[in-house]
Amino acid sequence: MKLDKIYQAIGKNMLNEFESVQTQIKHMGERGREREAALESFLGKYLPTRYGISTGEIVDSAGNTSHQCDLIIYDHLNCPLLLAGDNIRIFPAESVLAVIEVKSTLAQAELTDATQKIKHLKELDRENHPIPGIIF
Repeated sequence: MKLDKIYQAIGKNMLNEFESVQTQIKHMGERGREREAALESFLGKYLPTRYGISTGEIVDSAGNTSHQCDLIIYDHLNCPLLLAGDNIRIFPAESVLAVIEVKSTLAQAELTDATQKIKHLKELDRENHPIPGIIF
């Protein structure tokens, strides 16, 4: 069994799901939400159960709050629930491992928006390193 073949198969499955969303959903906002859900489901299959994935906002100890983040990867075992709604949560900055901004298209406006969100995210006050941001 070759590890690279396993990774290729996993990647093909993900691309097929994204292409399915692309061809079936025309509304850009809904397409974006479906892609976020697909990526969340994909990561949920492969990340260790110690990590959770959700959408929401991040708050630091000084009360500074991030923009709404598409996907937040956080420490599921040690993260307190500050506020839980049906579809959004607030996370303490110390429990966040990374943030993913999901884009259906990556034109200049979308790239600028995602970059600004990640820049603002890195300005949150926390004891360890700044929160990594990924544009997907």
